Amino acid sequence: MLPSDTTVSEFFAKTLKAASDAQRVKNVGVAVGSRVDGYPAPTNGAVTVDATTGLQSFITTYSVRSRVAVTLDVAISPLA
Repeated sequence: MLPSDTTVSEFFAKTLKAASDAQRVKNVGVAVGSRVDGYPAPTNGAVTVDATTGLQSFITTYSVRSRVAVTLDVAISPLA
């Protein structure tokens, strides 16, 4: 269960960012064909500022690459 003040969006964003960071560290010194590449780095948009609140924010897009059985019943691996 998530803490009451944590949104699902925040949970996924933090989890996928952590997976991408861990993947980058894990892949140091690993041959190209053996690297984990299931968690690409997020892509970030330009920073905007809300004129009323002064809040700075940006849109970020996370993704997951996964090998999936043709039936779509089972994700086989986060490896490409």
